[in-house]
Amino acid sequence: MSLETTFFFQDHSHDFIQFLNQKKYSKIFLLADSHTNGFCLPLLKQLIPEFCYSCLIVIPAGEAHKNIDVCQLIWNALLLQKADKHSVLVNVGGGMVSDIGAFAASTYKRGIDFVNIPTTLLAMVDASFGGKNGIDFDDTKNAIGSFTNPSAVYFNTHFLKTLPNSVLRSGIAEILKHSLLDSIGALDETLDLDINDFFQARSYRKSIAFKSAIVQIDPHDEGIRQSLNLGHSIGHALESFMLYAPKPLLHGEAVLLGLIYELMISHLIFQLPIEIVQKVIAFKDRIFADLKCPFDYIDIEKFIGNDKKNRGEIRMSLLEAPGTGRWQVPVSVQQLKTAITETKQFLAK
Repeated sequence: MSLETTFFFQDHSHDFIQFLNQKKYSKIFLLADSHTNGFCLPLLKQLIPEFCYSCLIVIPAGEAHKNIDVCQLIWNALLLQKADKHSVLVNVGGGMVSDIGAFAASTYKRGIDFVNIPTTLLAMVDASFGGKNGIDFDDTKNAIGSFTNPSAVYFNTHFLKTLPNSVLRSGIAEILKHSLLDSIGALDETLDLDINDFFQARSYRKSIAFKSAIVQIDPHDEGIRQSLNLGHSIGHALESFMLYAPKPLLHGEAVLLGLIYELMISHLIFQLPIEIVQKVIAFKDRIFADLKCPFDYIDIEKFIGNDKKNRGEIRMSLLEAPGTGRWQVPVSVQQLKTAITETKQFLAK
């Protein structure tokens, strides 16, 4: 199993192919969901013809299928096609494929190599690297998982052209989160971007570099890396609450809403300037104008309680100031209820 990850960008595709050849894998398996199988795999095989001869595993699409049953489907397919310890699983897709594929690979025969090829902006800047892999269990996001790094990640913006607008913009929330944790300058720069700016190499590579630096300092999520959970306590709860709704929230949409509510909590606890909350709401109204998810505390109570960051009480990663994240911050139910009420008033304006 790989301990470190090598990054390859689209202008280094030849180096990526050489990397795979040098590994001398016994078999290469491609994992895709039903969406990426139809739209992204044909493009991948045009970009890298060597993948035309790989074994294919297709799983159902959507966060609702990031579970143990689909993980078992992957394990069964690997066994049936005689994957051994020297095989590699190449996960082609968004965050769901990266998460479940990485977890399946890290546990199959006590671990085989895997490579991530993210096809969404969200996966490019978040799920495709960092070593945190997992599946949802018993209505809890990422309740079962492992820390295992991909051998490599291959980034190519050509895949973004295959996406519907809602999925395409979903990754913007993670870029915004990274800028909040970086500095006031990075935040202002991000808030000024037009939507198409986020899909250019400069924007997402800067975000990748920021997260990579945090991961290198704290690979096992024991300290500063927990700051990257900003927006995710309420975001994951909203995502779980809406999972079986007629129109479920995409992960990035849930995280963006989670950021707004958790910035309000940061205002209540750390006196984060309310102007920061207002600027992020204005950004949401400009980039995610149609995103709405009215809820009350009772709707997310169960999911907040199951958050893996909790230690007998609600704990969150919050923001003291742009560039200064805090983690494992105790949050009372009353503070959470107050933040929800006050944030809903701002969102209604």
